[in-house]
Amino acid sequence: MRPWLIALALLVSVEAWGRYGTGSWCTTCPRDEHGRIKRSHSEVQKFKRLTGHPRGWKGHVVDHIVALACGGCDCVANMQWQTIEDAKAKDKWERNCQ
Repeated sequence: MRPWLIALALLVSVEAWGRYGTGSWCTTCPRDEHGRIKRSHSEVQKFKRLTGHPRGWKGHVVDHIVALACGGCDCVANMQWQTIEDAKAKDKWERNCQ
């Protein structure tokens, strides 16, 4: 990975947590027909383009630094690439943010 990309990811992570990490369960978030919080497809696509992986990155998923359910925003500043394995582990403890 490029050093500048790592530095950018760390900066965005710290900034997103300070700005969007309320730590509260989202009861007002818009939901889809399955009860899941709606995600902005356009923001995800913008993040992919900005990070140099417009078609995705094999073995990785786009993850919210501060989970939507925990009060994080659905914006590029709150997104990061994460391995599938790491994302599953993070998802387990994010369920307890309420």
